[in-house]
Amino acid sequence: MNALPLVTIAPFQDYTQDLYDVSITEINLVSSVLVISQVVFAFPGNYIMDKFGLKKALILNGFFMISGMWVRCLVNYNFYFVILGNMISGVGLNIILTGSPMVAFHWFFPKNSPLITSILMMG
Repeated sequence: MNALPLVTIAPFQDYTQDLYDVSITEINLVSSVLVISQVVFAFPGNYIMDKFGLKKALILNGFFMISGMWVRCLVNYNFYFVILGNMISGVGLNIILTGSPMVAFHWFFPKNSPLITSILMMG
């Protein structure tokens, strides 16, 4: 679900451009917002994970991801709801991305930690 905001609009640029009457730049902004949010929210996401623990951070991640997806459902009113939804999802995405090493550390043997972290970062 974490990659869902990235792969739903960008692959269909021509169709999206005709359907919603937006430019290619606006369509590319949909994916770029998530990448920009990684820079902005990486440290706060890590702080939340350390301060409140894995369980609460994952619940918060789910809240932001689902809220962002619901906001994206308003696309028929205005295309910019997709961008706003990706901004909201980007906050949750960074909470979970910074949490992958913590999951590997707490749930797996130390010798498997690098492999598990790599697998979690891909998904």
